[in-house]
Amino acid sequence: MTRAVLVIAIVAATACGKSSAKPTGTANDPVTVCERLADVCRIERSRLGVCTPPTSGVGLVCASQH
Repeated sequence: MTRAVLVIAIVAATACGKSSAKPTGTANDPVTVCERLADVCRIERSRLGVCTPPTSGVGLVCASQH
């Protein structure tokens, strides 16, 4: 019984923290602004890209995967 309560508490805490956290940069949770190299980013509503350095070498840009 105690284990079940502990598991429910952990799941609830994880689920609540997810909604206010920054995106993780994965295909299921892409970022909108590139801050880390190789994060998955959203180009348009249904198109994803990868955060890469631009030719200028300053900052990061979301480059299309296709």
